[in-house]
Amino acid sequence: MTPETLTLNGVARSGTDLRSFAERAVEETERPTYERTLFGFLLEWLSDDTFIEAMTSGSTGVSSKVCLKKAHMLASARMTLDYFHVEPGSRALLALPVTHIAGRMMVVRALVGGLDLVTTAPRLDLCWEELPEGPYGLSALVPSQVESLLRDGGEERLAAFQTLLIGGAPVSEALESRLTPFGSTISITYGMTESVSHVAVRQPGEVEGGCGHYRAMPGVSFRSGEEGDLLIDAPTLSDVRIATRDKVELKGPHAFCLIGRLDGLINSGGLKVMPERLECEIARVPALAGRRFFIVATPDKRFGECVTLVVESSALSTEERENLLIACSEVVTDGRSKPRKVLACEAFLESGTGKVLRKGSLAMALAG
Repeated sequence: MTPETLTLNGVARSGTDLRSFAERAVEETERPTYERTLFGFLLEWLSDDTFIEAMTSGSTGVSSKVCLKKAHMLASARMTLDYFHVEPGSRALLALPVTHIAGRMMVVRALVGGLDLVTTAPRLDLCWEELPEGPYGLSALVPSQVESLLRDGGEERLAAFQTLLIGGAPVSEALESRLTPFGSTISITYGMTESVSHVAVRQPGEVEGGCGHYRAMPGVSFRSGEEGDLLIDAPTLSDVRIATRDKVELKGPHAFCLIGRLDGLINSGGLKVMPERLECEIARVPALAGRRFFIVATPDKRFGECVTLVVESSALSTEERENLLIACSEVVTDGRSKPRKVLACEAFLESGTGKVLRKGSLAMALAG
């Protein structure tokens, strides 16, 4: 049976009262879109259906629709609340769109845990003055939102987050170094829509060879496929084994180091290059400090695929491109995998959680 009591911005409603309120709120056109989306999800949750429809992120391809059992969502919520010792009555900050699994699970956790769900517009450029009053017993943010809050108020203000989950997009080396002093207060998560939010977590600074070292949530175990791809067994969260396209190094059945996406693996003349690992190395290039970039394959007549650096920039001169290639070659451990081409994209395309859409951004760079 699904919980039907929700405290929202300090006001508790239950059963038919909650349904009636949500039905009215969905139709109130003067309400912000994010609030109407929240109430639309509540009506889905309170319906007699045993499942909820959700959309995948689409970061490596086309976003697709999946059906998630409410029973699995309830199990995920309880797992998170128990693991992080979130007390009933705590304030839970909802700053993510309820169109995706991360935002939806914050609502379910509030329902299951008797939390006070406090809301704000789900913007990537969050600022402190727009947030409801803290402290927050449980919050989930994407890296872009955390970076925005740090720019607005510095590290000391992050003390308002008693348990902060960060996911939805890669955490840069620069951001991770700023978060490391917070220890267990902050967790970087691994998960996806199909796994009903996170199935593994790590603290900032838990890195081996540039790869994040993740530990399984309770009741979750991991295996490795033929290509080193991660396979997830989580009986309370899915009826089937979840296959991913993430290449990992297993550290036993309950831990792994995340190497990168198999879908992005570059084969340049027989040399296999994992973009994410190379990105960690060239992040040390001074000219790339504070700038967004990624590594991708582009066609090459001689090698089949060329290791290419794509930089978020309105334009790059021939000299700037050459200097970047030289600088990258100086920091890359294996010189054979160094970038051999540089492209510029004026503004990267992003998913709703701030994850860079590489295929679309590359197409723009090639067209420009």
